[in-house]
Amino acid sequence: MAGNANNQDSRPDEGSRNGSPGIGTRAGNPRVLVAEDHPVSIDLLEHLLRSAGISPVVVVNGLDAVALVARESWDLVLMDVQMPGMDGMEATRRIRILPGGAHLPIVALTAAGDDEQRAACLDAGFSDFVAKPVKPSELLRLLARWLPGDAGPAATARPEDPAHGLRRRLAPVAHLDFDLGLAGVGGMPLVFQRMLERFVEVHQAGGTRSMDLLDRSDLAGVARWMHAFSGPATLLGMTDLAGFAGRIDRAARERAPAQAALGEALASFQADLDRMLAALRAALAASPDTP
Repeated sequence: MAGNANNQDSRPDEGSRNGSPGIGTRAGNPRVLVAEDHPVSIDLLEHLLRSAGISPVVVVNGLDAVALVARESWDLVLMDVQMPGMDGMEATRRIRILPGGAHLPIVALTAAGDDEQRAACLDAGFSDFVAKPVKPSELLRLLARWLPGDAGPAATARPEDPAHGLRRRLAPVAHLDFDLGLAGVGGMPLVFQRMLERFVEVHQAGGTRSMDLLDRSDLAGVARWMHAFSGPATLLGMTDLAGFAGRIDRAARERAPAQAALGEALASFQADLDRMLAALRAALAASPDTP
């Protein structure tokens, strides 16, 4: 891969994990920058980081991430690979040439965990990578590995008491795997409820937006929307809907079906999404004591 030899020298060395000179390394008070554009993913990362005793700063594109790293000191950057405008790959390349940027740990957040994607991340200068949706155990592993010595994560917050009422309220929601979704947010029912509420809020007009993109013949936009949708949906236990989005994503990227066929698939997706959102709204609005 072109540029691999040059990038090799710009990646953090092992010493940077223990607070070697570079950008950041404030023992006991680590500064973590998150570059992520999907609201549900942002909420989840903030919850997980705060449960580890870290208050992150969030930006929604690569350009802002580069600007903040150039101005301020950081101990770790969690960087989404696919963002609008400047993506995570280009942002990481630019950070690596900043003064001190060669030693800053930058972890790729990527929905594609195949070998080709991993190799591309390393070639761009990432220190490590983690598959999206991010699991709590994986995030804690990354924090323990890359934050300097005594600035690692605090003890994980004790999980909230099981919310049996939430399970009862969500029981009528078809194609929602409660146990899978609860596990995805570290077994914390109140966080799970908040993530579902945020999901409903964000995706109210989601399917309609993808149809608008198709009407403009923006197949790349359709693919990006479906790709961004499938990660949080998988995390929250909506595997059927996430799988549907994944198939549309692949079809749009490969330009496999005619636009009319893709429109039919999007209309079907819209109907499924609307049913899921209506069921979630009703379930979440119900009293916790609803039998």
